[in-house]
Amino acid sequence: MNFLPPRGVARSLCVQSLVWATGNGVFATGSAVFFLNVTGLSPVQVGIGLSVAGALALAGAVPLGRVADRIGGRRAWLWGVLGEAAALALYPAIHGFAAFLALVALPALAEALAAAGRLVYQTAVLPRSERLRTLAFVRSAMNVGFFAGGGLAAVPLAIGTHWAYRCMVLAAALGLLVNALLIARLPAPPSPPAPSSPPTPSSPPSPSSPLTPFSAPEPISSTAPSPPTAPLSPPAAPSPPTPSPSAASASTSAFSSPASPAGSPAVSPSRAGVWRDRPFLALVALCSLLASHASLTTEVIPLWLTARTDAPRVMLAVLFAVNTAMCVALQVVASRGADTPAGIVRALRRGGLVCALACLPLALAGAATGGMTIALLLTGSALVTLGELWQSAGYWGLTTELPPPAARGEYVGAARMSFGLQSMLGPASLTFLAMHGDGPGWAAIAAAFVAGAVLTAPVMRWVTSTPRSVAMTPTPALADAGTRSVAAR
Repeated sequence: MNFLPPRGVARSLCVQSLVWATGNGVFATGSAVFFLNVTGLSPVQVGIGLSVAGALALAGAVPLGRVADRIGGRRAWLWGVLGEAAALALYPAIHGFAAFLALVALPALAEALAAAGRLVYQTAVLPRSERLRTLAFVRSAMNVGFFAGGGLAAVPLAIGTHWAYRCMVLAAALGLLVNALLIARLPAPPSPPAPSSPPTPSSPPSPSSPLTPFSAPEPISSTAPSPPTAPLSPPAAPSPPTPSPSAASASTSAFSSPASPAGSPAVSPSRAGVWRDRPFLALVALCSLLASHASLTTEVIPLWLTARTDAPRVMLAVLFAVNTAMCVALQVVASRGADTPAGIVRALRRGGLVCALACLPLALAGAATGGMTIALLLTGSALVTLGELWQSAGYWGLTTELPPPAARGEYVGAARMSFGLQSMLGPASLTFLAMHGDGPGWAAIAAAFVAGAVLTAPVMRWVTSTPRSVAMTPTPALADAGTRSVAAR
């Protein structure tokens, strides 16, 4: 297996992601210590401030995605990273809860803008055949960076002085500035093809000219063209339009909705927006459920290990190392094929079913002892990580292949809300089920993952059979019924 991304923009994106994740890992590892010891805040005040920031980022996800559509992905990405760097540089000056609340929203909103701009840029600059594989390499680089950042943060945490904590935050801000420089040096995405000007009444299109997928077919005479003075023969039934090579190459999506029924206009992102695209929002809701693997990894499993098993506490570090190693080594493999409707469904379904299967060894670990406890925890954590890898691949397919190109940032913002919803609802609900429900609670968690996996295919059929202003072709296995109904018309 080749663990290095291809040369060119793919490798540049990986280097940038490594730098960003290293700085982010430094801050994420030591942020709690910094806020409690330097700013004088209480744990409750820190929690309230971070919750406010998360709510603002969730509410601003779609509007900031629209900003990315308007100003361009790379520019939105760059501005967002610079906003994050400015906020971190100001953190050492915080004194008191009011100043913390006033400042904490800035990095959250800036990160939401940067995330939307990043995916808009990556989708535009990467060829579709390389897109998901490159994103998998990017995520692997991020995991390496987070791991490195956590190790670097150990130095100021070991020193343990206020100045060491301040230098830790300023070092994270400096890392973001380096990251911004790398983003500014990335190549500009190719310009979209110029739209063809509509025909004027004085110069009608030639019957022999090729038709694009968005032009209405003209009735063609069944005989050769007659002189203008001769009567025209009755028109034959129009043949289906054949996409021209230029129109086919201009499409950046892997599949398209069927044509709208007569008298039913297609969904227009400029008029309706993502909030009117109910099939897409339903798929986002399913992703929110399947993304609960994050709560299992970061909250539920550590609490379960600590409170309900006899495993040594050092196992928390072992489980984290296993998760990181699997994400680095297996993400590229797990993302293969997730750039089609069937591939997205397959990845999301696998992710949900594997996470459901992980609940069994995790639940049994609460009743085991000694080496059996460790083996069950390792098995359950590894299965959750596999589910994370497949769910991430399905999410990338959803955000890069489904949105209309002109509203990609807006759709990405809506898709990112799945993680915001999961981070708000997942930790409390899953922790309650696991810690207070024991076996039945773990069974309920598994049932939720199974339900999400089973519902993925019918929701995807709804998505691919709904008109959307992109040039997509539904996979027959998923949208066969919708395709037949459209062909019949």
